[in-house]
Amino acid sequence: MVTLFRFREFEDMTHGMLYINNKFVCFTLEDVIAFDGYNKIAGRTRISSGLYSLVLRDFGGFYKRYTEKYEWHREMIEVSKVHGFTDILWHQGNSAAETQGCILLGMGISSSGLLLNSAVAYKTAYELVYPRLKRGDETHFLVSDQMLLI
Repeated sequence: MVTLFRFREFEDMTHGMLYINNKFVCFTLEDVIAFDGYNKIAGRTRISSGLYSLVLRDFGGFYKRYTEKYEWHREMIEVSKVHGFTDILWHQGNSAAETQGCILLGMGISSSGLLLNSAVAYKTAYELVYPRLKRGDETHFLVSDQMLLI
């Protein structure tokens, strides 16, 4: 099981902690919640809490850039089964401006709320999740607001 526990909204971003097999792996950064708390706005708000699936995809701009940049990178990790939306990826980045409605990964959070060491966090999480997805194992992704402090 892969779990994202959101714990803080900070100006224009939401911070969380990513756990894989009940072990903390890294921090996350997403956009803020939609005004009604549920309906995602493409590229501007985060997905609602809930149970999703992770899948692999081998197309798109991030896929092209990452497979060209990193010898170890094969396919992108996408959050699927999001009502009315596709193209929600895990990827590198440091600020809300870079999320594009996706989930950024980082090893730390600066005092201004930016993610730190995103490339390290991305590779760490990728190497833990990619093999199970490549084998075809169904991989659930639980997104929880239970720890969220607003």
